Amino acid sequence: MLAVLGLSSSRAAAPALTAPDAAAAMRDFLAAYWDADKSYFLAWNRGGPFSRPSGAGPQGGQYSDFWWEAQLWDLVLDAAQREPANLEYQRLIDAVYDGFQKAYPDWQNDFNDDLGWWAQASMRAYKITQQPRYLERAKTLFADIWTYWNDDLGGGVLWRRSGSNQKNVATNGPLVVIAVRLYQATGDASYLERARRLYDFLNTRLTDGAARVFDNIENGTLRNWDFTYNIGN
Repeated sequence: MLAVLGLSSSRAAAPALTAPDAAAAMRDFLAAYWDADKSYFLAWNRGGPFSRPSGAGPQGGQYSDFWWEAQLWDLVLDAAQREPANLEYQRLIDAVYDGFQKAYPDWQNDFNDDLGWWAQASMRAYKITQQPRYLERAKTLFADIWTYWNDDLGGGVLWRRSGSNQKNVATNGPLVVIAVRLYQATGDASYLERARRLYDFLNTRLTDGAARVFDNIENGTLRNWDFTYNIGN
């Protein structure tokens, strides 16, 4: 990814992590959390000790929240990449997307990072399936999120669409990846230019110039919280 941006990194690549039996773990997870009739993941496992609604997702939180479902779609995409001959995972890619779209037909959310997870997963789904609808979804979401870029504090996209001027890593970090992947898929140089602008903002405002990644800047105040969540972005 850095090479596409014309950058380099001296950090060694981390080893891949996986369960001893990833296929069995995924089957067990689906048995506990996937509702095939609803085409949606449950927020709590069936009959488990914590089987109660969270209040955040569809049906009062019985089903997973907006951005949780994007992460779970990524999990399905991981399984599909690991087992490309498994047609169940190929069908699940479409089923998760269709179930979410039924629950959230307008794709609206106050948090740009939540939308960004869906854009990022959509690019992965497009690469795996080559279905144009996933590329179009990523393009639409990226364009929508990009309207919340402003030049305050050197640039960056706002975290929320209302009530905050915070700019954080969770929003802007994934957008770099999305923009690069859109450039690779479409050849549209405007995506690469935006990826570089996003990266420059992150590098100058939300890192120490080396390995330390801070959380956000809001009302001119840098919150230099250290979260693995941010470094992973």
